[in-house]
Formats: sequence, structure tokens, C-alpha cells
Amino acid sequence: MSSVESDDGARLAGAGEESAFLALVERYHGTLSRVAALWIEDPAQVEPLIEKTWRSMLYRLDRFDAQHSLKGWLCSVLIAFVLESVGPERAELKAAELECEQAAVPAERFRPAGDRWEGHWSQPPTNWPQVRAGGDVHALMQRIIDTLPHAQRVVLVLRDVEQLTAPELESALGLPEDVQRKLLHQARSRVRGALEQHHEQRKRSST
Repeated sequence: MSSVESDDGARLAGAGEESAFLALVERYHGTLSRVAALWIEDPAQVEPLIEKTWRSMLYRLDRFDAQHSLKGWLCSVLIAFVLESVGPERAELKAAELECEQAAVPAERFRPAGDRWEGHWSQPPTNWPQVRAGGDVHALMQRIIDTLPHAQRVVLVLRDVEQLTAPELESALGLPEDVQRKLLHQARSRVRGALEQHHEQRKRSST
């Protein structure tokens, strides 16, 4: 279903078309569950917030911003309810964390200052088999994501997994695009590094 089709579905749902509404719930419920789980682990606490989001969609279609996708709008509405529920301490993505983060990739992986190829890889990343949903590597990737610092995990999941745009994420969380880029780079590098290490260990164990 394209974004245009889903947006039309939202308007039909708002006009009282039950089948259109149920189709939207089926399409986006998993996304909303994953987004809420970034702050709330208990599904019993998540479901009421998702239901509140759907009710809000039905009554606030006149506020829908056509510049954003329906998915992005739903996530933004849900995130607002989630942050209100968890309180300011758990909701805040502290800017101070960004300044004290270690480099995403160790400096020794790059050519040193003064080298002809300064700044280029000295130990390039290795390749690994394609990641398939439901496979062992996919499960490993999910475990790695779960261990990321919270701000990195939030941005990685919302941008790379749920495919929200940078403007949508900025609208939902107030994170400027340059901050998103830094967090996303750090998160991707951590995930890639862990997968690379896993792949190297498997290569060594098979020889």
C-alpha cells in the first residue's frame, strides 16, 4: 500500500468506513507497538496508548499534515502519548549524552595523521551474508540494537527500521536533523561492528 493509498484509507476511516479503519489497524499496529516499546516494555501499558492513538486519528484527521506520511503522523501522535505517560526523566533524550559519546569506530581502524591516505580505512569493514528476517543474524542484530544507548536506539529504530523521515522524527521528538545524523551514524557503526565481530568469529570457528 502506498502512502497515498494509506492516506485515502485514513480519510475513509474517518468518514466511518469500518473496513478501511480495520485495514489501517492491521497495517500499522506492529509499527506502533515497536515504537512504544522504545520507552515502555510492558505490552499491557502499551495497548491503551495505541488505542488512544487510533481514537485520536479518527477525531483529528482535519489536522493531518499531508507533507508527512500517515505512518509518520500516527507515530508522532503515539510518541506524544508515550512521553506523557513515562514522565520527563524517561522521555528526555539528553543532549549531553551526545557530547560524551566515544567515537563510533575506533581510531586505529583508520590511517593516522601524516599518512599518505590519512583518514582512510586501515582495517576496512568486512562483509557478511545477507540478513534475513527470522534468521540467526537478524536475531543477533535485534539483540545488538536492544543494547544501544537509548537515544541511538530510538533514532536507529525510527529512521532505519520504521523508515520515518528526518522531518517526521524532528516533529515527533524535537531532534534536529544534524543531531539525528550523529546518533544514526553512531548506532549504525555499533551495530555493524558487532555484526562484523560475529562474522569473524564464525569464520575462525569454521576453519
